[in-house]
Amino acid sequence: PGFTNDVSLREIINPTPVTCIADELKIKIQNRGADPLTSCQITYQIDNQNPTTIVPTFNPAINTSEVRELIISLNTIQDGAHTIEVNVDLPNGNADNAPSNNTLVKNFIINNTQEKAPLNERFPSDFASLKWLNVNPTGILSWQSVNTNYETSAFYSNTTSTSQSTAWLVSPVIDFSTGLNAAIRFQYSFRDAQNGNEKFSLYYSDDCGL
Repeated sequence: PGFTNDVSLREIINPTPVTCIADELKIKIQNRGADPLTSCQITYQIDNQNPTTIVPTFNPAINTSEVRELIISLNTIQDGAHTIEVNVDLPNGNADNAPSNNTLVKNFIINNTQEKAPLNERFPSDFASLKWLNVNPTGILSWQSVNTNYETSAFYSNTTSTSQSTAWLVSPVIDFSTGLNAAIRFQYSFRDAQNGNEKFSLYYSDDCGL
């Protein structure tokens, strides 16, 4: 480590980008300082609400280069789009020697919208009217609707971006209670950007997005 006192915020794990409940804040912090980390200050702010600050203590201490997950209970958050900003500071009560790694911001959506299977979609221009969510945790690029040989399709233009970007197109909660089996079928076209490292992924959740 290059500093005596340096706590780093590595990741905001929860809330996830889309969930039907957000009752906890889960983060990863790292001790990048030379001294064992026994405490730090954590401040989080949701939307324009007043910031909340806590000062947890760590027993056992977090050793140099060690990463640890922390869970903080949250008050009830209403459905809709939200932003959370988290800052870690004051390792062992001292000024942080490298504050540039102390803060992260994440966009997330709480969604309890439901549909019954089967669900077929061609993604016309207004995703919201379809009960699909266009989620952009990094705040850079989003999905859009374009005309194709399938009438309309969802399109994500990341081939010219020089920034790290993530975007989710999220279905409503789908009720499979009337069926014995479930399947998903889709068609897609994918192009790598020059010198890029893109990934197209399909995720599903049966626990509310947790």
